[in-house]
Amino acid sequence: MIRPHPFAAPILIAALTVSAPCALAAGMVVQPETRIYRTSEFVVQPQDDLWDVLACRDITVQLKITEEELSSSTKATVTLQTSNVRPGQDWETLDSLQVTDGDSLPLRKHLRLTVEDNSTPLGRFLRWQVRFSDTSSEQHIAFQASGACRD
Repeated sequence: MIRPHPFAAPILIAALTVSAPCALAAGMVVQPETRIYRTSEFVVQPQDDLWDVLACRDITVQLKITEEELSSSTKATVTLQTSNVRPGQDWETLDSLQVTDGDSLPLRKHLRLTVEDNSTPLGRFLRWQVRFSDTSSEQHIAFQASGACRD
């Protein structure tokens, strides 16, 4: 059985299962490539799979989009968000990476997040959200995320 990292999309891909929340202490975590299918305009990481970064004062995250199957002239955006509480709607966007049909892949973005120095401070939890600009057709993207935490 495959056990994905919390940035994975377990309810969208039959081969993956829901894993427990990940508490990230000092060290490195790498998420395997995850294919996200458009099931609605926004596809959000399940609450049970949020990345718990309470022990981190500083975290470096790399997002990488490795594949896209989008309709002509459409785009998908992978957003990294933070919050201090698991449920609710107070998620703040830290940064995002956008892919458009026909872009040269892979696309990469490195984010350095700290508890004190950001305009949006790092909260206890991190999650991903994918937004598809066209919701009328079957589309998907594949992406990876990795993180290094210092306490």
